[in-house]
Amino acid sequence: MFGEFAVLKNSKALSIPYRRFNGRLKLGNLSDPYVKKSNKSIKELFSYLLKSNQKDNFNISQFDQDLNKGLFFESTIPIGYGVGSSGALVAAVYSQYFLDKIDISNNPSSEKFVKLREVFSEIESYFHGQSSGMDPLNSYVGYPLLNNSKNEIMITKLPIAESDNKRGFFIIDSGKPSETGNYIKIFTNLFSENNFDNSFNKDFISPTNDCIKSLISCEFNSLPKNFKTLSRFTFDRLSPMIPQNFNEIWKIGLESEDYFLKLCGSGGGGYIIGFSLNLQKAKEQLSAFNFKEIFRY
Repeated sequence: MFGEFAVLKNSKALSIPYRRFNGRLKLGNLSDPYVKKSNKSIKELFSYLLKSNQKDNFNISQFDQDLNKGLFFESTIPIGYGVGSSGALVAAVYSQYFLDKIDISNNPSSEKFVKLREVFSEIESYFHGQSSGMDPLNSYVGYPLLNNSKNEIMITKLPIAESDNKRGFFIIDSGKPSETGNYIKIFTNLFSENNFDNSFNKDFISPTNDCIKSLISCEFNSLPKNFKTLSRFTFDRLSPMIPQNFNEIWKIGLESEDYFLKLCGSGGGGYIIGFSLNLQKAKEQLSAFNFKEIFRY
């Protein structure tokens, strides 16, 4: 929800399960093209794990046997759309094949969540080159999570949805998937530019943290202003992450203030998150992009 890229620089992050999608590991027929492709991807993850710091932490023989029997990930989660497809797979693999799993069923604590995130970060880095670990953690826990810092993560509550209110959040579809690893590299390289670090802290991390505080505390007055700051910084300084066909509507939102847009995941494609004080008005303007309301408050 909030914290893409910024969490890699130790900002806060708010991660919310999107229950419209789901996925699970199953055994299937390897003659099926989908099963075969998914099985191949999981085999590559298996090979990566054998060389990683997690090599002694999972049931190698059972995992290998199941792969040979047609293990695949049955999923409705669109790949490359910023809604945690690789994170869900990582969480499923951890749940099914890892030994001595960190128990969060009783007395879930920040310490346990931080340890889990570290494990998930290493596993998911196979897919993206670098990962905060928050997507698989969110998928594994199944509740909204607040990442306060690299040493503090907690389950949190969101405002009660108010269906009669006009304001809220939505997603729109760019129409193409994103290559997450490529955009993380682009983001990392931006820090070699003069003054980018200071600008990122002031105009991205700070409003990200303030947006999260507004939602958690139910004090919404500053939310539109801070969301607009995020949207403006993304348009001005993270433009390579905005799909080309979205530059114009991104700019229109900033100028009209009818809605504001931000990245969902790494950018470059997939879904885009939006905020509007009038969701119906935003929907009328963005209906061509598969507008979906996700939360009113």
